[in-house]
Amino acid sequence: MTTVADGRHAGRLARLRIAVPRGILLAALPVLLFCLLAVIGPLVVSYDHVHTELLERLKPPGTQLAGRIAVFGTDQVGRDVFLQVLYGARVSLLVGFVTVLIAGVAGSTLGILAGVAGGRTDTVIMRAADIQLALPAFLLAILAASVIGPSVTNVIITLAVTRWVIFARVGRGAALAVRDREFVDSARILGGSPLRVTLVHIVPSCLAPLLVVATSSFGLVILAEASLSFLGLGAPATVPSWGQTIANGRDLLGTAWWISTLPGFVLAVVTVSFGIFGDSLRDVLDPRALAR
Repeated sequence: MTTVADGRHAGRLARLRIAVPRGILLAALPVLLFCLLAVIGPLVVSYDHVHTELLERLKPPGTQLAGRIAVFGTDQVGRDVFLQVLYGARVSLLVGFVTVLIAGVAGSTLGILAGVAGGRTDTVIMRAADIQLALPAFLLAILAASVIGPSVTNVIITLAVTRWVIFARVGRGAALAVRDREFVDSARILGGSPLRVTLVHIVPSCLAPLLVVATSSFGLVILAEASLSFLGLGAPATVPSWGQTIANGRDLLGTAWWISTLPGFVLAVVTVSFGIFGDSLRDVLDPRALAR
């Protein structure tokens, strides 16, 4: 016999199942658009970052050029700002994906190892993480980039070194939460080796929070790469990047505001979208959401 409480609980579950896909879709639209433009955009349109058109310099957004419209206007040497943003998106996507992958794998492995092993292993890994956290991440990235020089590979290495800590702390917390659960103890009693118990029973339980951290970190990594490029410590001048485009127009904000403002707006939208998507993903993967 179905009670009123059961009916209310079923209604909450039904509303949650309906709301979750819509919320994820709404948060993911800007993220998917960014990824599509980064992958497909450079294949559809051609852009030569060396080529200049001085007769078309400092044209405002929407100006009709030869065979195309300068959606974001042109810069001080006549280059299309929108095409710079389009090609810079590929660099941002590459840096974001590879950095999060390296930092996520390394940090998650160390964090889960610390949570499962405990004792001296836990102490050594967490003290290293504490030392890393004591140093300002962006200042450390600036120091490393200035030492090893500007390049996309060096940016990835630098940002991965500064981002592994958050994955390690989240991975350790998730491992601590499940390592003494009944199903893990049962696997040990049945003769499972420590490695098998960790890989089969503990690691899958840690993936949800780590996935949320990876999604949220993606936007922060893109912002950090743009910041380094803005300072001349990120991608080299031969590689279009959002930070370089914004830096090119910083002295022309009074006369040609679009050179820095429009790429900066795109950067802000992408960064915020990844953050919102990470929060939405956390709400979906959080089992406590069903209890509310």
